[in-house]
Amino acid sequence: MGRKHPNTIPGPAAPPVAPALTLGRPGAPVTIVEFGDYQCTNCGAFARDTEPTLVREYVDTGVVRLVWRDFPWVDAQSVAAAVAARAAGMQGKFWAYHDYLFAHQSPDEHSGLVTGAYLRSVARRLGLNIALFNREVAGPALAAAVRAGAVLTVAAASGQPARGAALLAVYAAGMTAPLFGLAAAWDRLRIGQRRWLRGTGVRVGPLRLHTHSVISGLIFTGLGVVFLRYQGTAGLTGLLAPPGLAGWDNRLQDAITAAQAHVPDLVLLAAAAAVVIAVTAWRLRRSRHPAQAGPPQSAGQPVPAAPGTGEPADREPAISEPAGRDPARGR
Repeated sequence: MGRKHPNTIPGPAAPPVAPALTLGRPGAPVTIVEFGDYQCTNCGAFARDTEPTLVREYVDTGVVRLVWRDFPWVDAQSVAAAVAARAAGMQGKFWAYHDYLFAHQSPDEHSGLVTGAYLRSVARRLGLNIALFNREVAGPALAAAVRAGAVLTVAAASGQPARGAALLAVYAAGMTAPLFGLAAAWDRLRIGQRRWLRGTGVRVGPLRLHTHSVISGLIFTGLGVVFLRYQGTAGLTGLLAPPGLAGWDNRLQDAITAAQAHVPDLVLLAAAAAVVIAVTAWRLRRSRHPAQAGPPQSAGQPVPAAPGTGEPADREPAISEPAGRDPARGR
């Protein structure tokens, strides 16, 4: 292991990256990270004019390690191209696909060239397994990886702190909102108190089982079959989504991006602050309301004792009788 210079200041650890998206020796002394969009003309000029020399003189000689990061900023076709290139990487041909897209790039960034049919034709030209390529492209995993990297890149490198913070907040909210929704429904509907959720014991021959273990075992078995059949979840989105809904998330993203491009950062901050204030005020108002009385006690049901005493909470304290008086006779 090489010695470090005594004045070297260690930097932050690099985020993980798929090995297929790298070129060069992992232990190279220099790492160059390229953020690119397959429809960006400047990215294409770099890939065609500069990158071949960089690879030949520095990457191939072990001096530089080149890392690709997706930055699909042009439109939805940029996301589709990034997903397709990663799908090619699943078959070991990411850089061949990367080079082909840039070598045949349109001079118009919004030309509409990068359609699904075009991306599949590139895969066929490079000799990829088309069935596997289509499953990877249709699956949610690669698209999620591309979008997550793009969000972090925009937040870090856009030069607009407010917009970057808003992007991260929206992305985090989208990841956690389903969990909060499930938790709220669980508490609101008191699902944990349902008798059917407790399950019951069952006997299967000499085995004594519980319905919880049987149901969970069947679920995990089914998931295993799905994973084996569809290679993880790669083919589930394309299998279940109607053809008319294909790419709806990309179209929605483009519409939101076009709309927010005309909104100043101060307006976004004011809107976010207004939402936070409204939610906080609503929560405070609810917390100030007195708790509703519990259900009436049924006949014969014991009354709960007051804290710190052995007497029921709603019973009046006993009044002692004067000495010498018989309480039974009222004298």
